[in-house]
Amino acid sequence: MDVEARIRFRNYLHPADGILETAFHLYVLDLHLRALIMKVMSVFECEMQLQLGSLQTDKRFITFGSLRKRILKKPMDRRQIFAESLGCKNSKELAALLLRMNEVRNFAAHHARLWNRRFHFSIPMRLAEDSGLDCGRPSNNNSTAACLSAINKILSVFPPFLDLNSELNVLIAGCPINQTFILKNMGFEVP
Repeated sequence: MDVEARIRFRNYLHPADGILETAFHLYVLDLHLRALIMKVMSVFECEMQLQLGSLQTDKRFITFGSLRKRILKKPMDRRQIFAESLGCKNSKELAALLLRMNEVRNFAAHHARLWNRRFHFSIPMRLAEDSGLDCGRPSNNNSTAACLSAINKILSVFPPFLDLNSELNVLIAGCPINQTFILKNMGFEVP
């Protein structure tokens, strides 16, 4: 294996036990996972803009981070309404969720590995439980699985633009690597 290939796949070589072909398949899986996250986040960002009443224009670019900060600066009663619309109990849970979604969105947008990542911020586990994902429940609240579960739960309150569960199933089934290995490393509970 040449040096350039080792550098490109270095984040995937260790879990692939140094096998370049396996590392490549993990890289492709992660590439598609990041694209799926960006697709989901575009729906989430539009819904946030609608609830704030600040739509994107050609002259004004609104980032996810700026939307998050605007929401958290709103009066407590307004934040509570926003929190409940996303399935959160209160503004503290909303703040944790938005911070995590911002982190995930940035990792996906800047081509950082998502497949088996441990995130800096935990997501409220209540939001990740019973999400309706066929992959199962997350084993901890700072895993990719917890993030995907929470995102799926949030998407259930929006109009049905996309089906994260189906797209995730197709993505995992299309990878020629053991599905148990993939799911366990994403942070799903695997029998």
